[in-house]
Formats: sequence, C-alpha cells, structure tokens
Amino acid sequence: MEPPNLLPVVVDDLREQIKRLEARLTGIENHGRSDFIQDTTGDAEQEESSVGEYRRGHDQQTSSMKTIPKVRKCNFMEFKNRFTEEDGCYAIDVLESGVLLDQEIHQEQLLRERLGESSGRALSRAAKRKADALVKEANRTNDALRNAQSDDIWIRRIRIQSPALLRIFSKIQGETWSARPRVYYRPFCPLIYYLPKMKKVLGELEKRWASHLDGTSGEAPGKSIGDDVEVGEEGEEGEEVEEALDDSPAALAVMRCFVEFLDKDVVPDSVRFASLDYSSDARIRFSDLCYLFRTGDTIYRPVEGELPGCRDSRMGQRAWRVYHVDYSSGRIQAPSSDHHNSVHQGPEVNDGRFTMQSYCIDHTGDELCVITNSFTIPPYEGLKPVNSLPIFPLRFVADHKHFLQLAMDAGDQVLRSIETKHATYNSWTIIRNPKGSFVTDANGVILKHPEHVNSEVMVDYGEAFQACPSWRPERAFLKPETVNQTTVSDDFNIHWWSGPDRARLLRESSEIRPRRTGIHVLQRNKFVSEDPFLAADSENQQLGQHTTKKHLRHEDKVLITCRVFAYVFRERKFAHLDVQRLKPSAQSRDALDSLRIPEETKDLIQGSVRGHFIQKEFEKRNGEEGLSLDVIQGKGTGLFILLHGVPGVGKTATAEAVAQANGKPLFKITVGDLGLTPDQVESSLRHIFRLASNWDCILLMDEVDTFFSQRSKGDAAMTKNALVSVFLRVLDYYTGILFLTTNRAGALDEAFKSRIHYKLYFPPLDKQQTLDIWKLNIQRLRHVEEQCKERRALKISETAILDFAEHQFDNNEKRDGQWNGRQIRNAFQVARSLALFEAANEAARRTGLSSNEPAPAAVMDVKHFLLMHQITESFDNYMKEVFSGMNDGDLALEMEHRADHWTNSRWAKKIGGLEEYRDRYNSYDGRRSPFEGPPSRGFTGRPRSSSHKESRPSFSIPVSTQLYSSNTLQPPLAAGYDEAVVDDLGGDMFPLTSPNSRQRHQSNPFESFEGEYTAGRNANDSPRVASGPNFKSLTRGNGGYSFGRDSRRQSNFEAEPDYRKERNEYGKRERE
Repeated sequence: MEPPNLLPVVVDDLREQIKRLEARLTGIENHGRSDFIQDTTGDAEQEESSVGEYRRGHDQQTSSMKTIPKVRKCNFMEFKNRFTEEDGCYAIDVLESGVLLDQEIHQEQLLRERLGESSGRALSRAAKRKADALVKEANRTNDALRNAQSDDIWIRRIRIQSPALLRIFSKIQGETWSARPRVYYRPFCPLIYYLPKMKKVLGELEKRWASHLDGTSGEAPGKSIGDDVEVGEEGEEGEEVEEALDDSPAALAVMRCFVEFLDKDVVPDSVRFASLDYSSDARIRFSDLCYLFRTGDTIYRPVEGELPGCRDSRMGQRAWRVYHVDYSSGRIQAPSSDHHNSVHQGPEVNDGRFTMQSYCIDHTGDELCVITNSFTIPPYEGLKPVNSLPIFPLRFVADHKHFLQLAMDAGDQVLRSIETKHATYNSWTIIRNPKGSFVTDANGVILKHPEHVNSEVMVDYGEAFQACPSWRPERAFLKPETVNQTTVSDDFNIHWWSGPDRARLLRESSEIRPRRTGIHVLQRNKFVSEDPFLAADSENQQLGQHTTKKHLRHEDKVLITCRVFAYVFRERKFAHLDVQRLKPSAQSRDALDSLRIPEETKDLIQGSVRGHFIQKEFEKRNGEEGLSLDVIQGKGTGLFILLHGVPGVGKTATAEAVAQANGKPLFKITVGDLGLTPDQVESSLRHIFRLASNWDCILLMDEVDTFFSQRSKGDAAMTKNALVSVFLRVLDYYTGILFLTTNRAGALDEAFKSRIHYKLYFPPLDKQQTLDIWKLNIQRLRHVEEQCKERRALKISETAILDFAEHQFDNNEKRDGQWNGRQIRNAFQVARSLALFEAANEAARRTGLSSNEPAPAAVMDVKHFLLMHQITESFDNYMKEVFSGMNDGDLALEMEHRADHWTNSRWAKKIGGLEEYRDRYNSYDGRRSPFEGPPSRGFTGRPRSSSHKESRPSFSIPVSTQLYSSNTLQPPLAAGYDEAVVDDLGGDMFPLTSPNSRQRHQSNPFESFEGEYTAGRNANDSPRVASGPNFKSLTRGNGGYSFGRDSRRQSNFEAEPDYRKERNEYGKRERE
C-alpha cells in the first residue's frame, strides 16, 4: 500500500513533533515519581537531579536574570506563560480571578492543544497564520473573561519565585528546599501561619541591611541588591552566594515585598469574619471557610427545617468546639486516630469537602468524657450566607448570647441531675445521639419515633448503660499527632515563549505545590495541649483518675450534651430525655394533707416510712449494715404495708402522697412487668427490687391479689403455687419499702399476710369525705384555670355543684350508686371538656353572625354532672341486670373477697363512742392495739357457707326446722347488724334487720332462732322475723339454693320487685 503524498514541510513538522514527544517521555521516565504524592517534604525536588537530559530550562534561571522585589498580579494565562524574560523575575506572582477561573483554565488548555506545543521550529506560512489566529482568538477570549469578572476577583494562588524568599521560608520550617518556585492555593494557611516568624526575620534583616538598602551607608557586609545574583551559579563563588542568599539587601527587599503584600491583601480576608456575627448578614466563599472556622471556636449545628430562635434537642447535640480544621480540601485525607468512629468520616480520598473535627462533653456514669465528631461541608459555588451552612460558628445564631446562656444552664442542670437523680419529666424522648444518629433500644431496635413521657424519672447513667450497652458514649482521648507534609509537582507547566504571539516555545518549567503542609496538625496539637479540659482529661487518663466538674470552666458547660439517661417509672424502661424538660421532684406534704383519711392513719404510715429511711441513711453514712430483728441476717429488714378496701377510696393515692411527702420516687409494678413463669418472675423481681433499693424508691404493687392469691392443690395449680413461692422468697430479703393495695383482701394467701407489717382498711367514702373530695376538685380546677393565659378562665358554679354532690350521695345511698374519689375526678374532667366545647361553639356562632360581642367564658354547671350521673347510673343498672340485681360489693362478698359493710366505727361504738376510741389510741400503752377493738363476746364473723366456691351466686331461705348454731354452714337471714340497736353497754348483738339498706346485720352464730320468710309482702315493708311451721324454702326442682356467704342483703331482694324469686336453669333471677 502506497503512502499518501504529503508536503515535505508537513512531514518534517510531524517528525519534529515526534522527537519532542520522545524527549518528553524520556524526561518523565527519569523523574516520573515527581508527579505523584510524596510522603515527605521535598520529594518533589527529586526532579532536580533528573532533568539534565531534558532541555526545558526547568526552574533554573539564566545568569542574567535578577529578582525583581515586586508582586506581579495576573490572570491565568499570564500566570502560566512567560512572554518576556522579565515576566519570570518577579519575587511573587499572584493569580487573581473570579468565578470564571475554570473557563480561563479550559481556554489555556485548549489553546495549547491546538498549537501542538511548538518548540520553536519555523512553521509554514499557513501553519503560522493558523497559529496567529488561534493566539489572537485566545487573547480576545481572555480579555472578555477578564472584563466579565473585573468587579469581583480575588486572589486564587500565590507563587513564590524569589530564591532568597524560598530559602528563608524553608529555614523557618526547619527544612531544606530547592530553588524551584512554590505555588500556594487559597486560603494560604501556611503563609498566614508563618507570617509572624517571617516578620521576625524581616526585623533582623532591617537591622543589618536597612541602611545599605536605603543608600545611607557607604559599604555593606555583602553584595548590594544591584549585584548580579546567579541562582544556579556553580563553584566556590556560587556557594558563597548561596550562603548569603537569605542575608543580604536583596533578601531584605523581597522580605519587605512579601510581608507588605500579605498584610495588605491576604491577612484582611483571613480575619474579616472574626468580628462578624448574626447581625452582619455575612456571606462566604467555599475557599474561605477556614477563615470562618478556627480551632477553639464554638460551632452550632442547626436542625433541618428548624425555626429561627427554636432548638430541638431531640435531634442531637447543638454546640461543639472545633479542635481541628483541615485546609487540604480535595486532597487525600488520612483519618485521624481520634476519629475512627466519626459518623461523617468518609473514605481516604476526600471529594473536596471542607472538614473540621470537634468535640463535646458527655458523662460515662463515673466521670466526664470527650466525644468527637467530624463535620463536612460539600463544595459550593459563589457566596453563601454563613447561617445557611450545615454548621457555623455560634456567634452567627440569632440571639446567640441567649442561646449560650441556655446551653450553659442546661449543662449545669445535667451535672445537678446526675447527683440528685430524682426528677419529673413531661415531654418527648430523644431518639438521636449527640452525633445525630438514631439510637437503639435494649434489644437493638432502632428508635425512629419519639415517645411522650409524663412521669417520675430517675437519672442513672450506670444502670442505663448496663441495660443498653450501645448507649455508652464512645470516649476519645485527644493526643498530639505526627506532622506529615507532602508536596507534588504542578502538572500544568509554565511555558516560556519567544513573544506574545507564541511563535516559539523556548522551554517549560514546573513548580512545586505543597499539598499537605501540616499546619492544621500543628494548630490542632497546640490547641489540644492548651485547652484546659482536654489537657486535664488526658492527664487524668494517664494517672487513672476521674475527670469531674471541677475541671470544667464556665464556658465549657455549653459543650455538655443536653440529654440524660433516665429510668421512666411509668413506662418501666430507660430512655434519652431532654435535660431542659426535667423538673426537680420536690418534697411536699400537699398531697398527703389533701387525702381524706383519718389523721391517725396518716401519722402511722408517715412515721413508719420516715423511720425506715432514717435507719437506711444512718447505715449509708456509717458504711455498715444494720442488725436485723430476724435471726437470719439480712432477712426481714423491709417495711411492707397493705392497703385494702373498695376501689376509688385513696389506697393508691396514699402511697403516692407518702412518696411525695418523703421526696422519694414511687415505683409501680404490675403483674405484666414480671412475666408468667417462675424464672421470669424471680429475675424481674430481683431486678426491680435492686433498682428500688438503690434509688430509695417506695415500691407500689397495685392489685396485689394477682400475685398472692391463695395456693391450692392439684397439678393445674403448680405454676401458680410456684409463682407465689418465688414471690414470698424474694420478698423476705427486700430491704426497701413496699406498699401493696388490693380490693380483694380475702383472696390473699395466708403466708403473705404474715409478712405484712400492718394492714389498713379503707372503707367506702362517707358523706363528709365525699363532699370534701368535691370541694378539693373544685379548688384544683380553679388553680389550673388560673394558669391558662390563652383564654378566659372557666367559671364554676360551685354552690350548685356541691348541692348536686350532696343530693347524689343521699339519693344513691340505698342503691349503692355513690361515686368514689376516682369517679368524682373523672366527672370533673368530662364536665370541664363539655363546658369548653359549649363555649367554643358559642364563639363560632357569634363569629358567623359577625357579632362584635366578646365570646362568653365557659361555665361548668350542674347539667354536665347530671349527664355523667345518667351515664354512670345506666351502666350500673345494666350490670345489676347482668348479675341479677347484685352490685360489686355483693359479688365481692359472695366470692369472699371483700366485706364492704365492715367499718372500724362499730368497735368504737362498742366501747362508748368514737371519742373514747381516739383517746385509747392517743394513750396507747403497748399492751393492746387501738385498731384491735374491744373484746367481743361470741363474735367470730358470719358463718361460712360450703357453697362459696360456686361459680354463680345462690340464695337460700331457711325452713321452719332450720336452726343456726355454732357449726351451721347455712347463712342467717341477714349478714349485717344495725348499729343503732346494738347495746352500747356491752349487750349481745341481736339479729335484727335494719331498714337502712347500707347497713348489714351481723348474726351471732352461737345464738339459734327460727324464722319464717313471708313471701308476697309489699316491697316497701321492712323484712320481718317470724317463726312457725310455715317457713318455706324457695326451690328449683328438688334442690335448694344455698347462698354461700350472704353477700346479698335480704332487704335488697325485697327492694327489687321486678325480679322473680325463682331462678332459671343458669341460676339467674329473671325480671317478671
């Protein structure tokens, strides 16, 4: 195949280009390592020894070139090209450009590719015309780019070319450099960092050479600035010149130029943000970020979507302190030793992001510790408001002084809460750790949704970390790091041309670019060693001591994480809580004083509880365990109190009030918290008892009958019996205070009863107690309304409401429809809501009518309580229908769980009245309990029925031959006795029936009588005791109905005329 016909000139030109390419390849092979990142300073200078064969002139200047002690400011084309020899003689070259720098660089690259990097060989006329056209076009484009950004240009790069300046700079850094030019990119941190030392050198040069340089001295101890100083000069003279290079008038001249340039054009930009804050509306370029962030600065991390002036601590720690700012943007980053766990730590090669490392202060449960985090800002174009950055200095926060004070107060509160522990909390939980990552629960499940908590809490870091090990802070110890420096050769060479027309390329030279100067590491090490808290923490770690709050300065408290680890008693688990929502739990007797229970009962409970805590405090102070009254050491040191009675009379409230009066947390547990198997119950009990004992809690077990029901025989009861046995064993060794409540005291196991120190009965509320509770709720509601500032306070018709309360009690006394304390409180809550709803509707109606009259205040009136009464009564009637006319008290007595008719006042009347009873209590001589009552002749309780374990209630009427003796299992006519007819002088109790359905008659089981039940009487007639041969029994088929324990009053059945006395096949009485 014949080669194509080419012009000889073109062939020669191609051959020449091939030769140049081969020469360049040879040079690259000789010093190829210079184009890669080196590990030590000066590695880029290794090119010096291998460029002799490659004739590019490199960085050596000709002997005729002298340094011009001036700064040359230029655009990118001028920065990378030399069109005259003088262009390369300036001490400092400065690249100024704006946002179009990338286009300038692209334009220069494109022109060089088109010119083919001609080496000086004469071109053909056509090729020369083409080259001239390309150069002119490039010049016009550069002029256009310069004009387009003339109003907004800034210094982008600084090249130091003066051999004297390079030598002085290398000595200051303790290194040895070649004379190759060095180019520094914005933000010029090494130049700024070493400027004070450069000024010190300048001062020494001024003393030695100022007079000679200014022409005031005849002869100086060295060559004058006008002398020819050949940088690459060899021989003895060259060595002398090299030694005098940094100590001569020429050195003084370039040093003056350098310092003056930095002070005037560089330093002002670097300190511009130091005096600015939120009010300045400052904006910043990405390349200037290190001017904004400095080591030691307190920075603020906002929440995405956060409103100005608000802070959401559920999203992580806000305030951090910078200890390391990385200036090498877009360069290879070696992970710091103290940042291996940073959530923002990226791969080894940074993508150009600005990186800073900071720390805050946390607690390990034993001492304060340092937590580190790395923050990055991705590159962006143009100017950005400072407070729009992902993180920025705290002074750019709106009202930052107020925020700073709040943060310091929060830090103080964290330190206090760790010591005091007990507090209340009413807010949302925190679901992120200080670094902003989602936290996990004890099972490792990520918590992505906060929970609202309104409960007492106990701050305890140690217990929280034991329950959830992943919550333990990742502690860091900041130590000095090794300073590593790297340099590279800039791959965009400087071209030396024969003239501005770029007709001939005379040579190329490269320059060194410091990639990692180590300045950021030097600043980091200096700050870490000087910061008081960091230095103390590092020293304590070496000495094995704890870092405590005494090592904190006041300004350090802003760095304390604003979340605490606390146990939430209501939820019975640990959680992250916002310390600013914590409120100290104050000791107060208000709740105890507001209880409507006898004062003697209050004093008994409060005295025994307080005495128990006094003993424990004494043992803690003396560091020894007190002796137990039990023969087995460590057993029986707890205090157990049983509160039993009908629901809603203040049993649980009593335990809560006693806890508040003693300033102790109330720890409630239920059967659901313990598990279903003996192993689970034992493990849960030991864990709960340990926490309660450590925190001096008052433990409350509501509905304790679910734990301690009577044990029974049979394989089916094995698990239940095992649970009771485990509970009894663990209870023996509990050293704290335990309140137990139940409304089924009869179901308790007998072994449990003996372990209780005392049992207190809470009877149904009497009329005065009920009215007092109504008044108390009115007072509390008024207090709540006074705190509401957003609307008019609720008006309360107090007189009418109290009249309704009295009427409701009196009218429902015979029908057992009185409200208990809990029902009264619920009625107030609903009535208030209804009143507010009516007021809102009225306001909306007036708004629709365009009425100018102000909306009336909400009024809570009797009608709201009447509605609640109707609803409650309807449900009670429904339940009576379900249980064939029996109420809750009847059912409880039938199942032998509770006797609501019982009151301590009966014993008081037996000894001559309540006043004498109280006198006996006040003059207690230790021989008899005031609660025991006087000895009763022949009183042993109601006779027990063999049918009490039946699943359905039954009823029995004694026949004419039925006698009641001491061993009779059948019940009497009535289970109650009338206090009004009891012989106050000590006579026997007579089995009479009271017309008052609230009072039960107690039969004397030792006294027999015969009675006759007369059927078909008027429902309003009182029951009648009769005797005779016609006393008949109600039967179904051939069997009789035994009524077990007489939990249904005889008068009750007669008061229900709608019910048939016969029962259906399911044992239920039906309506007629």
